[in-house]
Amino acid sequence: MHNTGKFNKRITFQKIVQQSDALGDHPVPQDVKTIWASVRAARGGEYYEAQKLRPEKAFVINCRYFLVDGEEVSPEMQILYRGRILEIETAINIDEDDQEYEIHAIERPRKKVSDVPAERS
Repeated sequence: MHNTGKFNKRITFQKIVQQSDALGDHPVPQDVKTIWASVRAARGGEYYEAQKLRPEKAFVINCRYFLVDGEEVSPEMQILYRGRILEIETAINIDEDDQEYEIHAIERPRKKVSDVPAERS
């Protein structure tokens, strides 16, 4: 049985699809489902990359079970939450009873213009 009161945050699941235009093919997010969920911070973490400490935020998300095009939620999807992109690491069908997911996701820092190497002429 669900405690529906705990699902108090709005999230959108997105699939990455290839879109073609004059510049060629490129990946774009496509919204597949917007639902109510619980979202909480899991832990603070840092990893070392290119001589810098880079923060990353981990989240645990619980929501009702659903299928997307006949398939369960998977790491090939991402979640849009309050304007932030959360990368799905795992999506667990709790007790395998098709009632609720527990999703572990990461928000990685976005690259700033200053993080992108300048082109050399």
